[in-house]
Amino acid sequence: MTVLAPIAYHRILFRRDRRPWLVETANRIARAGLVLAALTMCGVVFLAFDLAVSRAAGVVASLVAVVGYLVLWVLVPLRAHPPSGWR
Repeated sequence: MTVLAPIAYHRILFRRDRRPWLVETANRIARAGLVLAALTMCGVVFLAFDLAVSRAAGVVASLVAVVGYLVLWVLVPLRAHPPSGWR
Protein backbone atom coordinates (compact mmCIF):
# COMPACT_ATOMS: atom_id res chain seq x y z
CA MET A 1 0.00 0.00 0.00
CA THR A 2 2.91 2.34 0.67
CA VAL A 3 3.74 2.59 -3.02
CA LEU A 4 0.20 3.82 -3.78
CA ALA A 5 0.44 6.82 -1.44
CA PRO A 6 2.08 9.11 -4.05
CA ILE A 7 -0.96 8.61 -6.29
CA ALA A 8 -3.27 9.83 -3.55
CA TYR A 9 -0.95 12.76 -2.78
CA HIS A 10 -0.90 13.73 -6.44
CA ARG A 11 -4.68 13.63 -6.75
CA ILE A 12 -5.13 15.81 -3.66
CA LEU A 13 -2.29 18.31 -4.25
CA PHE A 14 -2.44 18.65 -8.06
CA ARG A 15 -2.50 22.32 -9.14
CA ARG A 16 -1.73 23.61 -5.65
CA ASP A 17 1.88 24.65 -6.36
CA ARG A 18 3.24 21.79 -4.27
CA ARG A 19 5.10 20.01 -7.06
CA PRO A 20 8.65 20.06 -5.56
CA TRP A 21 7.38 18.70 -2.25
CA LEU A 22 5.17 16.19 -4.04
CA VAL A 23 8.01 14.84 -6.19
CA GLU A 24 10.40 14.53 -3.23
CA THR A 25 7.82 12.88 -0.99
CA ALA A 26 6.67 10.50 -3.72
CA ASN A 27 10.28 9.48 -4.30
CA ARG A 28 10.82 8.73 -0.60
CA ILE A 29 7.58 6.77 -0.32
CA ALA A 30 8.32 4.76 -3.46
CA ARG A 31 11.80 3.88 -2.18
CA ALA A 32 10.39 2.83 1.20
CA GLY A 33 7.77 0.73 -0.58
CA LEU A 34 10.42 -1.03 -2.65
CA VAL A 35 12.49 -1.80 0.45
CA LEU A 36 9.43 -3.21 2.20
CA ALA A 37 8.50 -5.27 -0.87
CA ALA A 38 12.03 -6.71 -1.12
CA LEU A 39 12.09 -7.56 2.60
CA THR A 40 8.69 -9.21 2.33
CA MET A 41 9.77 -11.29 -0.65
CA CYS A 42 13.00 -12.31 1.10
CA GLY A 43 10.94 -13.36 4.11
CA VAL A 44 8.69 -15.46 1.88
CA VAL A 45 11.76 -17.11 0.33
CA PHE A 46 13.11 -17.85 3.81
CA LEU A 47 9.79 -19.31 4.96
CA ALA A 48 9.38 -21.49 1.87
CA PHE A 49 12.90 -22.92 2.07
CA ASP A 50 12.72 -23.28 5.86
CA LEU A 51 9.54 -25.34 5.61
CA ALA A 52 10.47 -27.32 2.51
CA VAL A 53 14.18 -27.99 3.08
CA SER A 54 15.76 -26.70 6.30
CA ARG A 55 16.39 -23.56 8.31
CA ALA A 56 19.94 -23.31 6.94
CA ALA A 57 18.63 -23.51 3.38
CA GLY A 58 16.12 -20.79 4.24
CA VAL A 59 18.86 -18.50 5.51
CA VAL A 60 21.05 -19.13 2.45
CA ALA A 61 18.16 -18.66 0.00
CA SER A 62 17.01 -15.44 1.65
CA LEU A 63 20.56 -14.05 1.66
CA VAL A 64 20.84 -14.88 -2.04
CA ALA A 65 17.54 -13.04 -2.58
CA VAL A 66 18.81 -9.99 -0.62
CA VAL A 67 21.98 -9.87 -2.70
CA GLY A 68 19.93 -10.27 -5.88
CA TYR A 69 17.67 -7.35 -4.97
CA LEU A 70 20.64 -5.18 -4.04
CA VAL A 71 22.33 -5.92 -7.35
CA LEU A 72 19.26 -5.53 -9.55
CA TRP A 73 17.54 -2.68 -7.70
CA VAL A 74 20.57 -0.65 -6.53
CA LEU A 75 23.84 -1.44 -8.30
CA VAL A 76 22.52 -1.87 -11.85
CA PRO A 77 20.53 1.41 -11.81
CA LEU A 78 23.46 3.31 -10.29
CA ARG A 79 25.78 2.04 -13.03
CA ALA A 80 23.32 2.56 -15.87
CA HIS A 81 24.17 5.23 -18.37
CA PRO A 82 21.18 6.85 -20.08
CA PRO A 83 21.26 7.03 -23.89
CA SER A 84 22.75 10.22 -25.32
CA GLY A 85 20.21 12.96 -25.70
CA TRP A 86 18.51 12.22 -22.38
CA ARG A 87 18.69 14.74 -19.62
